[in-house]
Amino acid sequence: MDCAEMINEKELRVRFVLATLVSTVINLYDRLIEQRRQEKLDRGQNKRIKELEERLSEAEE
Repeated sequence: MDCAEMINEKELRVRFVLATLVSTVINLYDRLIEQRRQEKLDRGQNKRIKELEERLSEAEE
């Protein structure tokens, strides 16, 4: 049984659904920010790895 169905009063049900939707939007926004931060970090690390690989191949030659 869904939590919203357990709430009998219409006003409370509407508030519950609205609060759930707001919470979902906030969580999605937080995940989006975290993904962008992680992508930026990954790009920096990938750049550093590429530089190190180039230096290694130059040192081997």
